[in-house]
Amino acid sequence: MSTIEAPPKPSALEAKIRVEKLDVFYGTFQALKGVSFDIPARRITSMIGPSGCGKSTLLRCFNRMNDLIRGARVEGSLVYQGVDLYGPDVSPAEVRRRM
Repeated sequence: MSTIEAPPKPSALEAKIRVEKLDVFYGTFQALKGVSFDIPARRITSMIGPSGCGKSTLLRCFNRMNDLIRGARVEGSLVYQGVDLYGPDVSPAEVRRRM
């Protein structure tokens, strides 16, 4: 008799995107505070929540669109395939092309 193996638990999946202690400010207003989570590779991930909770702000962080908003500031790290998207040597234009 053959055995059926359980699929890997989400914590054991390879993270495609890792968000760690992400804070986003628009001037003095803090839109996101201490956001941390992983998005696993080859899985569907959704974000749900009420209007104004920060979903769009977080999505703008993934492609560095907040860089275009005067007074916006992003702190923490957002790592895509091992590369910190907000690292000093990362081109925002290249991030937008690839994301």
